[in-house]
Amino acid sequence: MEVLAAAVKRPVGTDQQIPALEALKAITLNAARQLGEEKIKGSIAVGKLADLTVLSANPLKTPTDKLGDIRVIGTVKEGATVFGGADGGVPITR
Repeated sequence: MEVLAAAVKRPVGTDQQIPALEALKAITLNAARQLGEEKIKGSIAVGKLADLTVLSANPLKTPTDKLGDIRVIGTVKEGATVFGGADGGVPITR
């Protein structure tokens, strides 16, 4: 989330700030496009890999100055939970 926060807040070069939605697209869908993997990654859709990150807050509804406080509380890789837990820091074993 630090990358998203940096793109949105940009204290230096404020003319280069981008909205949270554009920053989120840059690290998901647009990143998959750059790798030529947009058919299998980058968004949630039928037929795509179920790789996703569960966050402690919605970055689209979080105040700009709090974006850096959002934590990863879970990770799903190819449909299987590989990281998560009640405190957001306990790996899940299979």
